[in-house]
Amino acid sequence: MRVDTTMATIARLAGFALLVLLSGPGFAQDLAITNVRIVVGNGETFDQGTMVVRDGLIASVADSAMEEAGVPVFDARGMTVMPGFIDTHVHTLAYAEQATDDDALAAYLAGPLPELLREMLAAGVTTALDTGAYFPAVLDVREKLEAGELVGPRLRVSGPAFGAPEGHPAATICRNNPYCREHLAVPVDDPALARARVAELAEAGVDFVKAVHQAGAHLPLMDEEVIAAMAAEADARNVPFVVHGTFYSGMVRAAELGVDGFVHVPWRDQVDPAESRAVFADAGIPITTTVSLHDSFVDAQGVRRTVMGGTFPPAQDGDRAQAVANARVFWNAGVTLAFGTDQQRLRPYAEAVLGEARALAEVLPTEEVISILTRNAADYLGLGGEIGTLEAGKRADMVIVAGDPLDDIGAIGDVAAVIQAGRIAFDSGNLARRESAPRQ
Repeated sequence: MRVDTTMATIARLAGFALLVLLSGPGFAQDLAITNVRIVVGNGETFDQGTMVVRDGLIASVADSAMEEAGVPVFDARGMTVMPGFIDTHVHTLAYAEQATDDDALAAYLAGPLPELLREMLAAGVTTALDTGAYFPAVLDVREKLEAGELVGPRLRVSGPAFGAPEGHPAATICRNNPYCREHLAVPVDDPALARARVAELAEAGVDFVKAVHQAGAHLPLMDEEVIAAMAAEADARNVPFVVHGTFYSGMVRAAELGVDGFVHVPWRDQVDPAESRAVFADAGIPITTTVSLHDSFVDAQGVRRTVMGGTFPPAQDGDRAQAVANARVFWNAGVTLAFGTDQQRLRPYAEAVLGEARALAEVLPTEEVISILTRNAADYLGLGGEIGTLEAGKRADMVIVAGDPLDDIGAIGDVAAVIQAGRIAFDSGNLARRESAPRQ
């Protein structure tokens, strides 16, 4: 029997607004979202379903509209709910690279960093992996996020980046900056020293260890004995070891030395399909995408620039096309691709997320792009049992977007609300203004 719902609707909308106001750190809300398209993240989609959240976890996922007694119910008709987005290549302290002392770094941590973290969350990213940051400051950032003292994505960290003494990042972003070299880079060419530093980082509590094996034709590779020593120590410490590479050929060799994953799709040479299946797919070695870091734009002065901050070198004109093509070859070969942006300096973070998704959608089905952004990225982080899909028992990390991202991947850029571990972490106001479904 249909009843008058005006007062009920007002009460629910008021309740939603109150939940947003009270959604402080660690405050999980019990709620239901109904009449919503549900993209589960594992290939399943429900056109008009209901999600129920209790105690920070997904309690149920149904393929029909319904109401759950005892919890606020919100009508998201015309919208889509997806798993929380996961970015496996960010640098939360990237803009502090020019810090030359503790005071300069502290100023960044107190000022720009909180805004960046909120921006990431508003873009729908509920979990991220920092693949190179000032150490040990990044550990404190991770802990403050976990404690709710900072608002932003759940963070996994790798600490400083290992590399050849005259390689990246020691001789590039840290050149002429001893403070940067001390806290952001670990230049090594001795296997014993490399093992010792990996052990130190593991004991300090990093979630990953990262090395830059190859950053370009003009920079030296890390010594293979050093890579092998790092891989062995990381394995002994049960810490995943991931590598930055730009050439496919170098990535193949690094994989053979015991690397657990890679933080870029290569862009300097062509991927071999059969070899990729044997070396990466069959061995279960995942690769982060980051293909859109090769995007460019023309500034107000008519200068073509990279999204990473510099003038665009003509020699790199084919890098984007090669990276995108290589992503397709990897996917065809069965290699697990995980979403990553590389925190592009001259792009607002939300645009970097959208740019990466659109670049992947040029060569992959939209359903697969969403899996790369959610389930695959969760598996890359070793969190596939907790997040990455909208399934009962998993953490209630989800993004509500306007429209249908399966029809147009650009819909992921229109974020209406973000729920993180059952807490309403971001609300654009669009969802709160929608009327709840009437009770039948």
